[in-house]
Amino acid sequence: FRPPASRQMEELENSQSGYNETAIVLAINAAGGSWIDIEDRYGYKTYDGSHLNSQSAKRLSEYIAHFIKTSEHQEHKPTLATAYE
Repeated sequence: FRPPASRQMEELENSQSGYNETAIVLAINAAGGSWIDIEDRYGYKTYDGSHLNSQSAKRLSEYIAHFIKTSEHQEHKPTLATAYE
């Protein structure tokens, strides 16, 4: 997954690092991993555009824990979107 950050921070990361999320997702999936799509990725609160505040960090932890718990009991590894269905 890509950690939540502000749109401005993501744009900066993308422009300065060459980060290509699509290529990374494809590589992880091809290797048998599961990319976790963070719904409402820009809805998390940060104190500097990059680091989550306490409440948002707990929210993200619960979101990822739900994904892991749900995927442990399934034959195939779901995306986070299907984990909440």
